Amino acid sequence: MEKKNGKLFKELLCRHRCAHHKTVERLGLYYGQPFMLMTLLRSGEISQKDLSKMMHNTPASVAVSVKRMEKAGMLTKTVDENDLRVNKITLTEKGKDMANKCRENFRFVDEQMIKGFSDEELKTLENFYERMIQNLEELNNQAD
Repeated sequence: MEKKNGKLFKELLCRHRCAHHKTVERLGLYYGQPFMLMTLLRSGEISQKDLSKMMHNTPASVAVSVKRMEKAGMLTKTVDENDLRVNKITLTEKGKDMANKCRENFRFVDEQMIKGFSDEELKTLENFYERMIQNLEELNNQAD
């Protein structure tokens, strides 16, 4: 039974990621950019270093995305006047609009995924997710 559950969970993750990927492509974005846009939308102005930490990504990888998105007019990068080593990243209006489009499209994908489930089934699913998260947190804490 565990093997089947694991296989189904992997299949769900794969199909969910594919649906999001199609959305990203339709918006003309690269993989990872929607997460950056939505992170910046929530955070407002943030240092490039902090953005890298929040995204659990390398500074070099974030720098590439920042440069590409700056060129596309979705964000601005300014040097912090108090510390010239720090780059501050801010969304432009175009970037805010794109972040909101991403959020709407991702919400649609998620709504389609749970279409036809009753409120009771969704509550049960939520409880299962919370237990799985707790189990994985315990596992990760053991590794420390």
